[in-house]
Amino acid sequence: MTPIASLAVLAEDRQLDLASGTTIAIITVDAALLAEALADAERYRRGHAAEPCADCEVTPAGACEKHLDDLDRADAYRNLAASFASTVPQAG
Repeated sequence: MTPIASLAVLAEDRQLDLASGTTIAIITVDAALLAEALADAERYRRGHAAEPCADCEVTPAGACEKHLDDLDRADAYRNLAASFASTVPQAG
């Protein structure tokens, strides 16, 4: 059986905004499923960013704004997964 945990998600206008705290939704999640989903999302974003487009090829940074945003989002998924994992009691 996978561990179940409560996750407090602070949201404002459907955007994750941990600083505002204006809306708090408490949900119950399957911790293993959430970890897998975040890992999948991170892998997808990194894979997408690894496929250069025409804009990437002419940008001095080597990646266009869209692909840089994908990498930022992938980092956010990884950080969220690590933060969540550190707050969920381990089964055992």
